[in-house]
Amino acid sequence: MLSPRLLLAAPWLLAIPLAHGSPAGISFQYKDWELACDNTLTCRAAGYSGEQGGLSVLLTRPGGPQGAPSVEMVIADYDEQTPATPRGSKITLHIDGQARGTVQERTPFSPPQTEALLRAIKGKGKVTFQWQGHEVALSGAGAYAVLLKMDEFQGRLGTVTALTQVGDQPASRVPPAQAAPLIRAAPVPSGPLRPLTRAEAGAMAAWLATQAQEALCDWSEDEPSGTLYRLSPERVLAELPCWRGAYNASSAYIVLGHDLALNRARLVTTEANHYAQGQISSAMKGRGLGDCWVSALWVWNGHAFIQAEESSSGSCRLITPGGPWHLPTLTSRVVKAP
Repeated sequence: MLSPRLLLAAPWLLAIPLAHGSPAGISFQYKDWELACDNTLTCRAAGYSGEQGGLSVLLTRPGGPQGAPSVEMVIADYDEQTPATPRGSKITLHIDGQARGTVQERTPFSPPQTEALLRAIKGKGKVTFQWQGHEVALSGAGAYAVLLKMDEFQGRLGTVTALTQVGDQPASRVPPAQAAPLIRAAPVPSGPLRPLTRAEAGAMAAWLATQAQEALCDWSEDEPSGTLYRLSPERVLAELPCWRGAYNASSAYIVLGHDLALNRARLVTTEANHYAQGQISSAMKGRGLGDCWVSALWVWNGHAFIQAEESSSGSCRLITPGGPWHLPTLTSRVVKAP
């Protein structure tokens, strides 16, 4: 997992390497649009108003020859300054000044509305939404580049299914969608086993400093400390506070034998901040306002922690607290043990 301290930098293109033999997901951002495609070949493109706040639109398209695009939208409700709508109110979609019917927040547009919006954002069309005396425009800046990247990732370029570079190749040339990998979560004992001793924590901190593939932990102000959790009769999980920023903090998670021998230790991540019942999770703000987050999840399968999820909540645009969308680049099916 890329450090949340770097993850929300833009513009950028990031390929996320995935386990299970699945295709790698990607994230891509350009101007007022962003893209997240996951390991099932599903892509989600989010567009925004030109300014902070306003509104956001989400275009979702599954992979495969039959994958059809769907669109929904949300109006900013970050604070009392934003022109929120009463629950269930109707919003009128206008394209190039022509009314295209009404839509509701977080409800799929009709196929004709979706088609009209796509035509507009691919070119120079003007898309606006009107409600209760408010009118907000959806920016088209960056939309074509994002849709082109979506077509490329899903293998649609040159086919009749492409949104951008449409060709005469049949839909059958599009690669099939992929099933989300299955992770069987193993049962684990509840609660912590015991705190780490000062000597144990110090030894693990020294070992962590040798793991060059991970962001290094910073104990410049405090001595290393931590907690042990029992995973199985043979394995334990060590959790050590790792780094702290202005509005985020992380821990290091290490799988060891009960003897805590570091020559057999396995580092899971230094970019997470919670452990419970066999799952390590990370939820971190993209900025202090809390309008954009990145998250990840690792699941214990009885032998190792397998990364099951990686996602963001959309750009830092003051749309909603916690971010407007779920934009995964890695998804899995987690089946809990009985």
